[in-house]
Amino acid sequence: MIGVMVVFAGLNVLNKLAIEDGMSPRVLVAYRYLSATAILGPLAFFVERKRRPRLTLMLVFRALLSGCFGLESLAIQTVAGKAKLIGTLIVAGGAMLLALYEGMEIHLTHHQHHHDGHNTASIHPESSSHALGSSLAVAYCISSAIWLIILAKMITKDKRLCSETALMCLMASMQAVVFALIVERDNWGVWRLGFDVRLLTVAYSGVLTTPLTLIVMSWCIQKKGPLFTSIFNPLTLVIVDILGSIFLKEKLHLGSILGAVLIVIGVYMVLWGEGKENRQREEQLLQVNMPV
Repeated sequence: MIGVMVVFAGLNVLNKLAIEDGMSPRVLVAYRYLSATAILGPLAFFVERKRRPRLTLMLVFRALLSGCFGLESLAIQTVAGKAKLIGTLIVAGGAMLLALYEGMEIHLTHHQHHHDGHNTASIHPESSSHALGSSLAVAYCISSAIWLIILAKMITKDKRLCSETALMCLMASMQAVVFALIVERDNWGVWRLGFDVRLLTVAYSGVLTTPLTLIVMSWCIQKKGPLFTSIFNPLTLVIVDILGSIFLKEKLHLGSILGAVLIVIGVYMVLWGEGKENRQREEQLLQVNMPV
């Protein structure tokens, strides 16, 4: 999962470079899921064609309903359960500190910042867009949490990771293409790709990031559950801050460092609690299977 977060961080950096180069975000998302579908579709067909049951509305409806009932048990009375709960709260606090508090500026490299008025406006949007961006970010977090819970139930019943990932990418590509065509209907030139950062971003996101990370995340959910998988997400903030400071000449502040420390501590506590619970379950199984 740490590798997945590193890949996501690289995607965020490339996305910013492509958008600053003039690429439409709607078109970028459409290309991302179209290319991911083109990769995963044939892979799922040839790898899992012999064990692919018929997809019915009942299967989908059952998965949606089961997502409402919680899959992650938290034994709060145990030390491991308390560690997972406290670690989760620390991770959330670290993410909020990283996002909301700046503090003094930290210089990792000796570089000079020379931005003209146009570039500054493009990198730092007006405050009027901040509320909309924050609202969309919160909506993304909520929808991601629901998605992880539903995905956990689906892969528990059906272990075809490639087929499910390909289906998700197909649905996402259909929505993204329709939305991009509607918004960019008067500017067909935004769909053109050259041998530049735009093509690199599409290839990285569609060929590497989306297929690989979705399959790995589905596998981790299948093995460890949705909490284990989602607890690593704030690490992307830390990695993006570091990469942005090094490659994009962005400012790194004390709040980012403090938030990163809290996130790492929280992740470690959750992993420690998860490992302790696994060892306790193994000991209980040994006691049950031990001959009298």
